[in-house]
Amino acid sequence: MEGAKTKALCPECEREMNCKVEKEYINNRSFPVNDEFSIDVCDTLAVLICQGCGVGFFRKNSWHSEAYDETTTEIFPPCDPVAHSPKFQSYEIVEFSLDSGADMFLYGLYLEISSALNAGLTKLAAMGIRTLADGLCIKLVGEQPEGISANLKKTFEEKHISQSEFELFSRVLEIGNSSAHRMFSPALDDVRLCLEAAERLMHHVYIAPKNLQKLNAVQTPPNTRKKRTP
Repeated sequence: MEGAKTKALCPECEREMNCKVEKEYINNRSFPVNDEFSIDVCDTLAVLICQGCGVGFFRKNSWHSEAYDETTTEIFPPCDPVAHSPKFQSYEIVEFSLDSGADMFLYGLYLEISSALNAGLTKLAAMGIRTLADGLCIKLVGEQPEGISANLKKTFEEKHISQSEFELFSRVLEIGNSSAHRMFSPALDDVRLCLEAAERLMHHVYIAPKNLQKLNAVQTPPNTRKKRTP
């Protein structure tokens, strides 16, 4: 539950600490095996803030009915600013409108991409960025039946991005596709540029609407100047 306290292994303190749940999403799924039997699966995704050191991190708990007494926990720590310092750190998650499992997946993917980039895993990072950019386009315009290129084209046609941004993201997708399907190994600096482009799209999807809402609430003095007559 958001706002609740929970115990978790803090990657900064390196021990179990009291943490605050900033955001949480629970995804329950059931997979029928036959008419009488099914396998139940539950993933709990959460952004936690350590109450000791104040560091934010991402936790994923997984459970399924075939091992009902076991829960698998994965911890994704904040990324070290080696090759890429993530623009959106996990402790800034409250600035995002993470209201669905898709949003939580994209943010978790973003942290994994940054970790891969810092580890020099450029192929994995490039493939992840392609998925991240596509997911953000789907967030804006919905998923198109023609696939990933059509999602980007629709994003441009609905004027969410400019012509130059459309061309930029076309290259981002191509680098990701080449890494996934054509044994291409992109350079570290090139993948960093791809991620910076994806971060701008993240800002457009998640941050800009909240900033606009805040600025619309600012009371400015009325314009008292008389209009010029022709």
